[in-house]
Amino acid sequence: MLMVCEATEKHGVKQLNEPISQRGSADERRQRRITDEELQAISGLHAAAEAGDLEAVKQFLKEGTDVNCVAGKASYRILHKAARAGDKAMVSYLIQQKASVNARAISGLTPLDVAIKKDHREIVQLLRENGGKTDFDLTDKTSVRWLKMCLNMYKVDVGHFPTTKQGGLNALMKKPLFADKSLEGKWKGPYLKKEKAMIDDWGRKLNYEPTKREYTLYSSGPDGKSGTRDDLIYARSFDFLYEQNSEEQ
Repeated sequence: MLMVCEATEKHGVKQLNEPISQRGSADERRQRRITDEELQAISGLHAAAEAGDLEAVKQFLKEGTDVNCVAGKASYRILHKAARAGDKAMVSYLIQQKASVNARAISGLTPLDVAIKKDHREIVQLLRENGGKTDFDLTDKTSVRWLKMCLNMYKVDVGHFPTTKQGGLNALMKKPLFADKSLEGKWKGPYLKKEKAMIDDWGRKLNYEPTKREYTLYSSGPDGKSGTRDDLIYARSFDFLYEQNSEEQ
């Protein structure tokens, strides 16, 4: 099990609340080494939170365990787990103890996202009253991450990712001319309002290559040439795996 105690101000370094993919430099990602005793405390705190044992959680925090410590591959904090369980008393207490209401798991999910997913309406209201936001709310609307979220929204509505004939990435901003007229009413865009999300750090439009089920999204990098070693891949299609499986069957 992955367990990490996030660096806090009391340790003299900046607290890290973002998933690895959204953190800054290598120096900012550097975390102090934690002891076996601290790991045991983190494990105990998360176990108590999962069991709904508020008194045990209070004791661990009283003894100095970080309220924003992370355990497991999902990088959930205990506030994520309390929100998932719909434990209002636990959520209220953790907010009082300065738990980060907008901490994001490795997937980007916040405690509010988790509560919404589980339809815990009281928890949703409580988190929102205390500044809780969703991954959607927190995502920079000019980022590649946002562009990928818009592509997913398009797929949910239309049934597939934008095709080349539909204009590729432009289909996120302007309604395409669908060959299949039944799709015209399904387009709910514009999904993307700022073209900047399509532009790489060198001022060039990102390369978008739709496949049958997925898509590949990448920057041509500093040299501006596709297929060279400095390309930056943001999403890669694995359609070839489906094709291999079909052939084997």
